[in-house]
Amino acid sequence: MELAELAINKLIILSILNRIPGITLGQLTTIALETLYMDYFDFVTAFEELCRDQMAKESIRKGEAALDAAGRPVARCDMTPEGKSVYLTLEHRIPLPIRSYLAQACSGW
Repeated sequence: MELAELAINKLIILSILNRIPGITLGQLTTIALETLYMDYFDFVTAFEELCRDQMAKESIRKGEAALDAAGRPVARCDMTPEGKSVYLTLEHRIPLPIRSYLAQACSGW
């Protein structure tokens, strides 16, 4: 994967996190893959790098009421202030068709 593609993938993920704070990882994965811009492995690479660089985080919230299939509280994904700053600076780099899709896809959440 080229660096430019990786950067766009990260911006797509940040865009989703900006529009849907507290989304589960499964939901985030689904929406990101439905853009048809990345595959699962590209998503995992981009999300792990965002977490490593402290632009996104996945954590279990105190008092989380939603449980997964094993009965454990679900983890939620959020953008950090650093991620928000990067996203606001570079969001125009996301291709217009993908931005339009994300606006429509995330509005139902």
